[in-house]
Amino acid sequence: MSLDPPRAGLGAEAAEKLAELGAPEIAYLSCDPSTLARDLAVLTGSSKKGTVASADNAIASRYEISEVHLFDLFPQTFHIETLVRLRRAREGAGHRNRHSVSCGIALGLWAPVGST
Repeated sequence: MSLDPPRAGLGAEAAEKLAELGAPEIAYLSCDPSTLARDLAVLTGSSKKGTVASADNAIASRYEISEVHLFDLFPQTFHIETLVRLRRAREGAGHRNRHSVSCGIALGLWAPVGST
């Protein structure tokens, strides 16, 4: 499945519905790292701060980040395109892998200054 949402991202509700569909792989192209981090937190079943989400919010069809690619299509600006490839987590696998944690933290750091 390929996604290229607007700058506002998918939003938590749409990300939850997408995870429930259970596509084997998702390619997510984003132009806003902060909304990407929010949506990845839902899809991977973790919070934006790198901690595990509560059991109430856990999604059976959660995803793991398999690849992250950055594209600087607008040099000398703060705009960056990010392509994230996700795959469904294996049954019985650990809650999150090291890639989802490190990428989630990195994405949280890329928010433009003054956007807290």
